[in-house]
Amino acid sequence: MDQLPYTSAETDLNTQAVASLVRHAIIKLDADPGTARQYLINAETLLEPVKIPSRWEGLAPWQAKRVNAYIDNNLADPVTLGDLAKLVRLSKSHFSRGFKRSFGECFQRFLKRKRVERAQTLMATARLRLCDVACATGFADQSHFSRAFLQITGATPGRWRRQTLEHVTVIYPT
Repeated sequence: MDQLPYTSAETDLNTQAVASLVRHAIIKLDADPGTARQYLINAETLLEPVKIPSRWEGLAPWQAKRVNAYIDNNLADPVTLGDLAKLVRLSKSHFSRGFKRSFGECFQRFLKRKRVERAQTLMATARLRLCDVACATGFADQSHFSRAFLQITGATPGRWRRQTLEHVTVIYPT
């Protein structure tokens, strides 16, 4: 919840100032519309809520580093928001909010993208079947892997592999 921008005494002073500005604007309305307008603009400024920046902008650097390392080391296993929150000693809701602020995307999207990146590395460097790549990167099955891969890269795993391997020059020892 946002903090209140003023204490009670400050609110009273602010209210009195706005009332005074409005009274002056009413008095000047017919004789000097420009001055009346300026009084009203000042009153409006006093009525605008004050945005107090949050002191907590995301995960602490040590938390972000620990979370990233944990995800990288456990991509083949189920990784849950609760596990990561516990790892950095935060509640799930605080962790989720901090994760998005620190990494720029929600936890599930980040995890999916990391798994797809690992799958791309495996497909480019090892001759594994797609179902084996799916299992090695934490996807439930090949269908789940294919849907996620398509969503992240815009290509199916098979098409991506063919296009990537076409551009790889194989050098055989002589």
